[in-house]
Amino acid sequence: MLKPIKIINITVFFVWAVLISLLLYKNYSGTQLETSQTLIKKSFDKETYWYDVYAGTKKIGFALTTIEKAGNEIIIKQTREIKVIKNKQEILLFESLKSLCSLNYSIKSFEYSSNLKDEKGIKATGEVDGDNIIFFLESAEKRKTHKISTGGKDFYLPTTLMPVIHQKQPAPDTPFIVPMLNLASLSIDEVRVVLEDISSLKLRADILSLYKYRVGNSVVWINEKGIIIKEELPSEMTLYSQTENIATDPSDRILFDYTALSFFKAERLIPDTEKLKMLKIRIKGFR
Repeated sequence: MLKPIKIINITVFFVWAVLISLLLYKNYSGTQLETSQTLIKKSFDKETYWYDVYAGTKKIGFALTTIEKAGNEIIIKQTREIKVIKNKQEILLFESLKSLCSLNYSIKSFEYSSNLKDEKGIKATGEVDGDNIIFFLESAEKRKTHKISTGGKDFYLPTTLMPVIHQKQPAPDTPFIVPMLNLASLSIDEVRVVLEDISSLKLRADILSLYKYRVGNSVVWINEKGIIIKEELPSEMTLYSQTENIATDPSDRILFDYTALSFFKAERLIPDTEKLKMLKIRIKGFR
C-alpha cells in the first residue's frame, strides 16, 4: 500500500525537497552570432518542460520548469502543484522556485515559496555577496537571516546541476564531486555524482540515448540533449517528462516507462523493426 506524503514537518520537508528535482535541461553556450535578429533570439531564448508527479502508481500533481536565457544570465523557474495529506484530508500544496544563474549555471540568487491552499506559507531567498551567501527565511510566525561562506567557489542547486553534468560528458562509472547548496542545513555540501549507465532505445524512426545518473540520493534519466526524462526523488516522488495537456490532467493513467526496460546488447543490427511480427532470441550464460 502506498505511503501518503505526510504533512508532518511540511514547512521543513517541502522547502528543501523541491530543490531536489533535477529539472534542467539545455546547453545554452551559444555560437558566434551573425545578425542582430539572431542575437535577440539567442540572447532571450526560453524553453518549457512539463512533468507528471507520481507517488508510486498514484498521480499527485504536476511540475513545470522554464529556462530562459537573458543576455549573460539564465533564469530558471520551477513551479509544482501536488496533493498532500493534512489532518487526514487531501489538500493542494503550491511551490515555486526561481534561480538566477550565470552562463555556467552557478547560482547568483534564488527565491522559493511554499504554501498550502488558502493558507499562509513560507519564503526563502538567498543572494551571493562576494564570497558569502546571505539567506532570508520567512514564515507567518518569524523571520531569520543567515550567512555562510562559499570559499570563493561556484556552487549549484539541484535544479541547475544537470546542464553542468551533461556539458562535462563524464565517463561511465567515474564518480565526481559537485559543490551543492543544501538548504536544509544552510551549507554547501560535496555531492557525489556518477553516470551509471548509457542505453540506446529505438522508438519508431528515432534512436534515443538515455543517461542514468545517480546524484546524491536521487536517480535521474536524461536524453542526449540534457532534458530530464525521469527523476526519482528521496521523498518517494517520481517525475515523468510529459506534455502540458497530460501533465495538468489529474487523472491516473497507465505509464509506459521505457527507462525501466531491460536492455540486451546484440552484435547484429536489425533493420526495419517496425515491420517485424515476431522476434526470436537466444540467451546464453544463465544458470
